[in-house]
Amino acid sequence: MPQNNPDACVDDCAWDSAAYIYETFNGNTYTAPTADAGSDQTVQVGDIVTLDGSGSSDPVTGIWTYFWEQTDGPSVNLSTANTVSPTFTAPDVSTSGTTLIFQLTVTNNGGVTSTDQVIITVNMASGDGGDGCFIATDAYKAFMGP
Repeated sequence: MPQNNPDACVDDCAWDSAAYIYETFNGNTYTAPTADAGSDQTVQVGDIVTLDGSGSSDPVTGIWTYFWEQTDGPSVNLSTANTVSPTFTAPDVSTSGTTLIFQLTVTNNGGVTSTDQVIITVNMASGDGGDGCFIATDAYKAFMGP
């Protein structure tokens, strides 16, 4: 098969280019799907976070499977890894916060895959001094009394 020439591909071959990817098996040609892991998010400790792969597409055969995996950050438990929009609870973090990275892999009916990543930044809840620290304001002192 001549390099970078999809028209020269005949029966059971694959061709890959930055601009176009397709695979042919048993006479069927499949273009690569487009994985879209959604927008990066900034959340607070304890928030329920929803990952969103609904922007993924394959105009010819549709998306056959979704698979999410965490690739960086403190481990969290996804509600289910093989759905369009799994959820998890944002973990406890130090005062500096943390970053979680998730990779979405989508597969079309032809078995061709595509991946995308999303970054979730987890910060402490606003007003939380961290590590159990509490600063009493004048209003709190007035409410609680002497």
